[in-house]
Amino acid sequence: MKLTPDSRKQVFSRADEIATPYYYSVFTGASRSQRIRTEVTATDHCGYLRFTFSRAAKPLVLIEGSRKGVSGYIRVDQSRREVTGYNSDRMDSNLGPFTLPHFKGYFIVEFSEPFQKYGTYTGLTAAPENHSAKDSNVGAYVGFSPKRGKNVSAKVGTSFISVEQARANLKAEIPDWQFETVREGLKDVWNQKLGIVTIEGATKDQRAIFYTGLFHALLYPKLFSENGRYYSAFDDQVHRGISYTAYSLWDTFRAENSLITLFAPERVNGMVNALLQDYREGGWMPKWPNPSYTNIMVGTHADAVVAEAINKGFHGFDYKLAYDAVSKDAMIPPDGDTKRLWLDREEHTPYEARAGLTYSKQLGYVPVDKTAEAAASTLEDAYDDWAVAQVAMALGKKDEAPFYI
Repeated sequence: MKLTPDSRKQVFSRADEIATPYYYSVFTGASRSQRIRTEVTATDHCGYLRFTFSRAAKPLVLIEGSRKGVSGYIRVDQSRREVTGYNSDRMDSNLGPFTLPHFKGYFIVEFSEPFQKYGTYTGLTAAPENHSAKDSNVGAYVGFSPKRGKNVSAKVGTSFISVEQARANLKAEIPDWQFETVREGLKDVWNQKLGIVTIEGATKDQRAIFYTGLFHALLYPKLFSENGRYYSAFDDQVHRGISYTAYSLWDTFRAENSLITLFAPERVNGMVNALLQDYREGGWMPKWPNPSYTNIMVGTHADAVVAEAINKGFHGFDYKLAYDAVSKDAMIPPDGDTKRLWLDREEHTPYEARAGLTYSKQLGYVPVDKTAEAAASTLEDAYDDWAVAQVAMALGKKDEAPFYI
């Protein structure tokens, strides 16, 4: 058993990789007798992995349940050929204002072959034939008969609601052991999206660059809801509805969110509703949820995303609620606005909203000696004021719109 990430890493060559939007494959191992081929495809909430071990190998798969310093739980069920668990790791745990005691990432890993051996580990200590472990840096391992384990598949279900929901997601999205069927289904999804546009007069490399960029642009925001329910990282509860997360809005409001209105218009109402749900549940629309408030970047560019959707005629969300959210961004300073510099990624602060807004309302700009990233905030806030004016005009607010302009 090799328990640390550094000890279990394996060599590979780019020449042995296949990488597409719907399928990934790689050979790893220092010699042919140790070679493992790993193939991966996916659905919305699940992954499908297929391992091909060399004839001389003793097939073994390790499942990392949590990392060092991160609490987690893992359980092996030999009779069901599955490993389940959760951990509490999230990017924004030290950035935003919320502790989110209920937050967990849940998973289930179901294997195609019976376990010949199994166990758990905590840190550097393995516990053969142990069924469960709960601590930081925990995981599990399962081994397979060399006769039956040359080809082993693993279906992985994920959830932010519960292990049972992860199992339900897996059952709904990958019910059978048909790797090629799942791969072809994902291929069809991406071909439909990437096939919306055709380009002429481009070289092969230029076409690869264009479609790779389009593929990347359509990866985010990320679908966060699961069969009509979602965990909210803004009130730490489960709700009914559609939700998205990972809006890196300062990065995306200028172009990517505009592109989404053209290439994925069926998603736009759900994405805007997700921002408004965050406002209703947490008090503000986020600037970069991961999955809760992170205070990363400046401005409140959810305002621009909402305004663009309204200006382009999307009607699947509450315009009045939208105006309440964007006007709060424009008018209400964050808690303790004049007592903080609002440094980028400053830890354990209230939600930043428009940092320095107190000064901006008095002076017309954010002063550099009072607030970090002041020039950028002045610029971004001005654009977002224009966005708020668009929402006001859509609601016929003739007094408010000129004010924001």
